[in-house]
Amino acid sequence: MDDEGSPGPAASGSDAPSNAVVPASPPSPGGGPPRMFMWLREPPSWLGAWVPFLATFVSLWFSVSAYVEATRDPELTMVMPDQVRITGTTFPDVFLQPAFLSTGNNRVEVVRNMSMRIEPVSGGAPVQLEWVAQGKWEYDASFDSLTYVPGADAAPMLVSPTSPQVPVAVFRNVEPVEWGVQPGDYRLVLTAVREVVSQPLERAVLFTVTQEQADDIAARSRLYHTFRLRQP
Repeated sequence: MDDEGSPGPAASGSDAPSNAVVPASPPSPGGGPPRMFMWLREPPSWLGAWVPFLATFVSLWFSVSAYVEATRDPELTMVMPDQVRITGTTFPDVFLQPAFLSTGNNRVEVVRNMSMRIEPVSGGAPVQLEWVAQGKWEYDASFDSLTYVPGADAAPMLVSPTSPQVPVAVFRNVEPVEWGVQPGDYRLVLTAVREVVSQPLERAVLFTVTQEQADDIAARSRLYHTFRLRQP
């Protein structure tokens, strides 16, 4: 019989003593951080010479792009309305409301002048009209119609991306020659002269005068006669 105070045999399958030393994991190959982090910590010497060059190149590219954009010709679009009004007088006035929109860079364009040509599609002498005034349309309840209110003489218009122009322009034959419209199809050509860009803008539309409208003009039953415009 064993003595009462003698230590017994160690239990089989018991864990290692709690104070056992666990060996450390082997170091990573190379004995330091990954090579990528070493490259970030100590960049190669050639990179220091190329960074200022790249920064200068990018800055120059932005400067050239800004200069080209600032000096580029302004892009102007002239949009024709869907109707034209003509007075039933011996020397008719033509009322047209085109829209001028800037669709390019931020440069300002100037519409210096406008002119109009009306000619029969079937052939015949055209009439040349000049822009002489501008104003606005107001509703006249007593006649249940629009009335033209003069605003100013024709003058150059500034057009920018934030300032489109939609004038109610009045065109008149500056020569004392009688003219009028007869039943048939007509071509209306509007030309706008620009200041910055030398090439003028030109748009052509068509309108038709019916026999009833021609009789109405001859009777001078009203001051303004409206004709629908359409694309050629």
